[in-house]
Amino acid sequence: MEHRPNVLAHIHRELPTELIYEGNPTDPRTLELARVADAQVLVASMSNDAENLSLCFIARERFAVPRTIATINDPRFAWLFGPASTWTWR
Repeated sequence: MEHRPNVLAHIHRELPTELIYEGNPTDPRTLELARVADAQVLVASMSNDAENLSLCFIARERFAVPRTIATINDPRFAWLFGPASTWTWR
């Protein structure tokens, strides 16, 4: 799921079109159209920690996605994503 035109152009060259959903990933309607409720895992890997946290929260609470994974860009905000025992650093 992507909303930036330059990134979408690249993705369309690399992936089958039916796998690409254009729109704001934190918009519940966009997530509904993308059938997020059918997902077993959702990965939030945007450059904004607040958006990653929001997306994971929406996916879990509204769409009952069993597992969410988020990129944490600023370690000061890591506590917002759950207990340290659940974090994986790379």
